[in-house]
Amino acid sequence: MTLASLATHRSGLPRLPRSAGLVRRSVGLWRHGSNPYGDSLDQLIAQTRSVTVGNSRPRYSNLGFELLGHATATAAGMSYRELVRTRIADPLDLGVFYAPATPAELRAGALTGTSRFGRGRQPWTGEAIGPGGAASGPRSRRWAA
Repeated sequence: MTLASLATHRSGLPRLPRSAGLVRRSVGLWRHGSNPYGDSLDQLIAQTRSVTVGNSRPRYSNLGFELLGHATATAAGMSYRELVRTRIADPLDLGVFYAPATPAELRAGALTGTSRFGRGRQPWTGEAIGPGGAASGPRSRRWAA
C-alpha cells in the first residue's frame, strides 16, 4: 500500500474499520444521537490492525484518508490538528477552520446538530476521524461545527 493509493482511494481499504463496538455505536447514534466517531488515534491504529485489505480498485475509504492524514502529520513531526493549523489555517488566514478532537474543543458559536426530527445530537468529533472529514468552520454542520 502506498501513500498515492491512499490519496486516490485505491488502497483496498474498506470505508471504515470494523469495530467490536459497531452495533453498540450504531444503536447509540440512532437512539441517543451519540457520536460514532470519537476514537483516539491509538484506537484507530488498533482497529486497523485487523482490517483485511481488498483489491486495489477505486473504493472510497474514510479509513484510508484518516491513515493518510495522520501519516502526513507524523512525517511533519506534529499532530494532524497542528498540521491543519500550521499548514492550512494560519497561512490562508482561516482562523475559523480547525479540527476539534473532543466536544470540549468546539469553539463558542459552534452549530448544534439535530436529527431529522429536531432532536439534539452530539458533535462528531474525534482525533482519529480528523483527516477523514472532521474539520470545522463557521458553517460546517455535518461534522463538528
